[in-house]
Amino acid sequence: MDRQLSGLCLLVMLFGSCKAESARLDLSKPIVRYTYKCIVDFQGDSYYDLVTRTDGYGSISGLNPSWAISASFTGGSRSTGACARQALAKIDFNAGAGKKLRIDMCFKTPSGKNFNIGDSISNNGYAGDSNHQRNDAEIQNDGTKFLAFSHDDYGSDRTLVDAPDTIQPYSSFSVEIGDNYVGWDNYKVIRSLNSTGLFALNGQADKGPRNPGPNYDIFMGMNRVVHGAYRKGTGLCAVGFKWL
Repeated sequence: MDRQLSGLCLLVMLFGSCKAESARLDLSKPIVRYTYKCIVDFQGDSYYDLVTRTDGYGSISGLNPSWAISASFTGGSRSTGACARQALAKIDFNAGAGKKLRIDMCFKTPSGKNFNIGDSISNNGYAGDSNHQRNDAEIQNDGTKFLAFSHDDYGSDRTLVDAPDTIQPYSSFSVEIGDNYVGWDNYKVIRSLNSTGLFALNGQADKGPRNPGPNYDIFMGMNRVVHGAYRKGTGLCAVGFKWL
């Protein structure tokens, strides 16, 4: 991952708006932890503020080229100031402006399933997808733990990454998604993994019972898993997207 945050400003509005910084950040130090602010260069494609406002909703903003990223709020706590709104996004790599997508996330206190990113519209965490398709690789958190799972046909042990204590309270966590690729950055350690067991985003066919056709899409549940809010979390305050 690029150590310069050329990405986006994650809007976290509990104590005011986010600042834009164009200078290179010193990523040898974590993002400031005593506020909910993420300080990055605001040049992203879209962002989602999951901090509940006084009207009970969050906000969606950004340029979103070619409508390659579409999202809607789906529920969650409406307590003012809570980082608990839920949203579901669909990302189309065929319509997108790059071969990889950077997703930056701002956390208060991660709890439960704050994010779930997968190939299948029915991904629901821990390598499950309700038998929707065979290409169903996914990544997620469970509290502070970061996890990655392969698709159905990769092998019997589908756990690719199991990294405890990776996502810290009052900090940022970023992932990069590409075909057969994931990278992650908690502003202390940067890691990446290339694997044929990971996301199918280059038009691969699918042998699943509900064959979706050529595979170009991923889905992201925010403060919930992709398939529904029956597995959910609180503490994810904002999410930003940037095509690379």
